[in-house]
Amino acid sequence: MNCRKFSNSYKFFNLFALLIFSQVAFFSCAKKNQEINSEEIIEAKSIGDHKWFALSKNGFSEVSLPQNADAAIKRPWTEAVRISFMAQGEDNVLVSQTTEDKSPRIYALVNRLGLLSFSEKTITLFDDETVFENQTADNIVFMNNTPIFSIYKNYFFNKTIEESQLASQEKKSSPSDVRKKYRAFLIEFDTESGIFYPLLSCENLGLSDQSEITDYFWNGNQWLCSIKTSLPEKTEFSYIKFKPDTALLSISPEKATITAMPSTESEFRSAQKPQDFSGAPERVKRLLASLPETFNFYAEVKKAGGCSPENYFHGTNEDSAPNLPLATVQLSESWVACLFQDGTMYLSGALYGRKILKNGKTIALRLPRLPDGYLYTDFGLSGGTLYAAWEETSFFKTGRAGFITVELGKLLYGEQDAK
Repeated sequence: MNCRKFSNSYKFFNLFALLIFSQVAFFSCAKKNQEINSEEIIEAKSIGDHKWFALSKNGFSEVSLPQNADAAIKRPWTEAVRISFMAQGEDNVLVSQTTEDKSPRIYALVNRLGLLSFSEKTITLFDDETVFENQTADNIVFMNNTPIFSIYKNYFFNKTIEESQLASQEKKSSPSDVRKKYRAFLIEFDTESGIFYPLLSCENLGLSDQSEITDYFWNGNQWLCSIKTSLPEKTEFSYIKFKPDTALLSISPEKATITAMPSTESEFRSAQKPQDFSGAPERVKRLLASLPETFNFYAEVKKAGGCSPENYFHGTNEDSAPNLPLATVQLSESWVACLFQDGTMYLSGALYGRKILKNGKTIALRLPRLPDGYLYTDFGLSGGTLYAAWEETSFFKTGRAGFITVELGKLLYGEQDAK
């Protein structure tokens, strides 16, 4: 089970449990490890430390508070304008020959809108209607420092599918432009030009017109895909796997020849199933070592410039799911950080281009409190700037959504002009 998918699909997170967690994390941990206690929590409070931004179909704009953003109709999370996935680029990777800003990039997929590129000093939105309009965008991985993500349509909620199929049937002599849009599977984002390129289509993998790849897992070698086939009488799920003979970045849907093999639900779920926290990367375990062993939560670990995230379970009673707290961990070359959905954050290491904080000890931070019904969902760090996604949630639906920027250079290093 993919923890992030679990959260997005069902929105079962218990806010009361989250408040209990906040007390456990900051006070129970203090008793066990005096290096982290309530006096050492760093809070982002002043207006100069952070800024709020809201998303809409027209882009993003600064707001005073999340609840003060323009009201948004609550839609299923696959259809809403929201940050669906954030991925951390590697340090010391030159994004473009035309920029002097060498701070690491964070890439945030904004469902139904485009892709945000965050650096320490800039926020840039790249959009393309042929890729993002009426389609769900999710799951960023990297190949040779190039972001790749998937798109698909949700047959249950997306009403444009029937229209697209009718248009395709009316133009049997020539492919429908509408059909071409929603049949893509993997998309490459060229960081130099800011252009999106299709890499693989559903047709390349032998899928029927009624089938979409709604999820995938890539371990750096093999791709595992979950396929949803929507028929008039029923919905079917199947699974495939493949290993491209040539580098994906060198092919296109017109030229791709992929041999997909049948897989099973067991094989796919096994790749995404949360493993015991004892198997997590050592730096992640050290970061959260002060948390009580009995504290139950899921952690999704993303490696900068890496493959699909790895999922872990921390605690002693996984049967208490789905009301467990969820955390996102970003693992970079010089730092590691963990963000829970209430804004509780742990950080250790050195921010890009800066010295190591507190000799590598874990630092506890608390992001500004969100109103009831709102959650932090993902994050990334570029230089001294933290970017964290937030959204208004109601079961499986999302209303307002956006992100916050926090000047960690000011909070942690005393910098006056971090951005």
